[in-house]
Amino acid sequence: MDDTIREEQTRMLRRQKDERVIIIAPVGQDAEAMRMLDENQPMEAADFINSHKSRMIGTQWTQAKALAKIKQWYEMGAVKIYVPSDGLIARFVIVELPADKEKRAALIGWQRVNEDENGHIVTIKDEGQKYVVFAIP
Repeated sequence: MDDTIREEQTRMLRRQKDERVIIIAPVGQDAEAMRMLDENQPMEAADFINSHKSRMIGTQWTQAKALAKIKQWYEMGAVKIYVPSDGLIARFVIVELPADKEKRAALIGWQRVNEDENGHIVTIKDEGQKYVVFAIP
């Protein structure tokens, strides 16, 4: 290796050593939603229900009630509604929130006090997140 190449590599290493990297990672509801979407095979909620006659969202909702609730969330302004499950019963629904503040407030207010995947009570607030995760009984 000649001296010119060695000097260039040394300068590049010095530059890289002095650089700072800022990582912006999702937090709160977004982190939970993205983890659930990544670890499962998410489907659009209505497609999930319609794809098999035994599929349910929660253990207490009929398919008709689930489809009516999905329709209501879309009418309230949901951008997209996901079910992070590849089984027959989905316990959680992930709602992609709209930009409109009033629509976001209505969707978040639908189930402001919720529980996470570990059963801990969570109060959902609008913190500019992209998603809200609802635990369905």
